[in-house]
Amino acid sequence: DRDDDPLGPIRADFESSGDGLWDWREGADPPFWYSPRTLEILGRSPENVTGSFEEFESWLHPDDRSMVRAGLRDHLENSEDYEVEFRVRTEAGEYRWVRGGARVVVGPSGLASLVSGTLRDISVRREAELALEESRRMLEAVLDAIPSRVFWKNLDNVYLGCNQAFAEDAGLSKPAEIQGKTDFDLAFADQAELYRADDQQVMQSGQAKLNYEERQHRPDDRLAWVRTSKIPLRDHEENVTGVLGSYEDITAHKELEEDLRQAQKLEAVGRLAGGVAHDFNNVLTVILGNAEVLRSSIDSEGASGDEHMGELDAIRNAAEWAASITRSLLAFSRREVVTPKVLDVELALSDLEPMLRPLTGEEIDFTRESSTESLHVLMDGRQLEQAILNLVLNARDAMPGGGRLRITSDLTTIGDAEVAEQAGPEPGSYVRITIEDDGVGMDEDTLEHIFEPFYTTKGVGQGTGLGLSTVHGIVTGSGGQVRVVSSPGTGTRFTILLPAVEGAEAAEELGARSVPSGGNETVLLCEDDVEIRQLARYMLESCGYQVLEGETARDAVAISRSHTDPIDLILTDVVMPELNGHQVAEQVKEKHPESRVLFMSGYTADVISQHGRLPDGASFLQKPFTTSDLLARVREVLDGESRGAWWGSGI
Repeated sequence: DRDDDPLGPIRADFESSGDGLWDWREGADPPFWYSPRTLEILGRSPENVTGSFEEFESWLHPDDRSMVRAGLRDHLENSEDYEVEFRVRTEAGEYRWVRGGARVVVGPSGLASLVSGTLRDISVRREAELALEESRRMLEAVLDAIPSRVFWKNLDNVYLGCNQAFAEDAGLSKPAEIQGKTDFDLAFADQAELYRADDQQVMQSGQAKLNYEERQHRPDDRLAWVRTSKIPLRDHEENVTGVLGSYEDITAHKELEEDLRQAQKLEAVGRLAGGVAHDFNNVLTVILGNAEVLRSSIDSEGASGDEHMGELDAIRNAAEWAASITRSLLAFSRREVVTPKVLDVELALSDLEPMLRPLTGEEIDFTRESSTESLHVLMDGRQLEQAILNLVLNARDAMPGGGRLRITSDLTTIGDAEVAEQAGPEPGSYVRITIEDDGVGMDEDTLEHIFEPFYTTKGVGQGTGLGLSTVHGIVTGSGGQVRVVSSPGTGTRFTILLPAVEGAEAAEELGARSVPSGGNETVLLCEDDVEIRQLARYMLESCGYQVLEGETARDAVAISRSHTDPIDLILTDVVMPELNGHQVAEQVKEKHPESRVLFMSGYTADVISQHGRLPDGASFLQKPFTTSDLLARVREVLDGESRGAWWGSGI
């Protein structure tokens, strides 16, 4: 203590409050004086304190030293009061947070002659503040790490905070930018009234509003689906002070739901197609087969029957068109029986071209540019024909006043960069078929739906809405992709990409109608539909086969048991009363184990397989069929290299 200190009693009373005192006097030795409480706060023993300025500086934390020195100098020069928080090191080597305050007394010279101050230990408070700051940073890190968007507002619907995900949805770069803003200031301003009403409902009722779905505009003009929850914020007295909300982006979930509904729709149509196919295909088999038989007989008679050729061709064309409708249903529902083979695309398009030209009409300038490259793919030729036909008809309908239609084909390579940009297909070599018209074109909304089944822009009775969905099903089912570019008034370009088969030597001729050679083998025919049975018998006998005819399943089994010579082939329908085709074949083969089996049905192969009516690996003929279809399949089964119980190329 200084002996000449007139404020000694006052200082003693002040220190009883817990704060320490200190002063600096010009010319004093030492210049610094510290009260006992101050030394206690500084963690210093009186006997070890010199009171020099250099000593005081040595106690300061290195990171705070320049700040304290500069602040003290400025205040001394300007004779201003001084208050600062800093860290000091005790004799034990620990650092404490202290708060120092100083008042400058100016002497007669006009300069500071006395600086008197206080010192308070604020370590506990600062540690609490640091812990609170650490908790705040941790909370921010947690909020920013979760995918859910989180925000909170006051009673006036003014934002107080949010996490990073919400800030991005709102069109901001960081959460701090949200403070003080309302929904009217953000990317979803057009929905601000709706959001404000929801907030007010929660705050006024004091009840949470949980898990409701709504749409939200994003800065990129995308409309997203979100699932939102809001709860009221309350103070310590349970008074509502605002609202806390969170939502998650469920757009992908909604799209999956839509995909599921689409798949269920396809499945429902597939079941319908499979159920209708049996009777419908039986009828078509009779129509097509008899038209073909009649046409062959007229050809053999010569010119006398020419006058009826047009009518017969009309009957056959109508039946084939009806069969194509059935195939359309089966194609996009993935239930059609397909036989993938190496196919020469150029030959297939050349064979299809004579059929396409009459369909386009005289008002449309139709051209096809052939490729000099080898274009081979692995797929069913009928399906490629159907896909091209549907696209050509679609292009024709888009040019009611005439126009130009062009089909090109070539070989292209798709790399990783294009896969990333177009979302598939896999990198590799592809056969590219382009069908381009200069018709009315399509807008963006139409382009989003064109591959959906039953979606059509045509009038009632002018379209089924199955054409493009069928194309999509055929191409994707063959491992390819359909791309479309169009805009109103500029026409449309469809591009089919199919995986190329390298080095293919054989090509399947599309639409071939030549009748395979017959034979002299014995065929046991089992079919409960009398018209189909008579037609099949005529087709087989006209080509040299010996036919044993069973009107019912049991008749066929009885005939086989009384027949002493070999039966080379069992040709049987699958679904029949009393016994199905599988059971017929099993009973016939008890006496004729050498017999081969060919099943036929108007049901799709997957339907009859699911019901256990076909063994694995069985040979199958899909109705409706023509003479060439039947004879080719019969010859294929009979000429097989091995004779197993169910020899065949499979279903």
